[in-house]
Amino acid sequence: IILRLPDDSEVSDELWDEVIELMKFWVVDKVPLIRTLAVRALSRFVNDSENSDILDLFLEVLPLE
Repeated sequence: IILRLPDDSEVSDELWDEVIELMKFWVVDKVPLIRTLAVRALSRFVNDSENSDILDLFLEVLPLE
């Protein structure tokens, strides 16, 4: 759903924050498909300067894959 939303979608900041936090949690899930989908969803937010920690998280978990 996140990947299919247009960039100009009207979504509250609180909802985006909740989604981002859940995706960060699922990036380290034991099921590979869940991890993959979480990374894809988070990739939408990597370029956002407010979410620079997402790139750090990617770099942290990449060697584990």
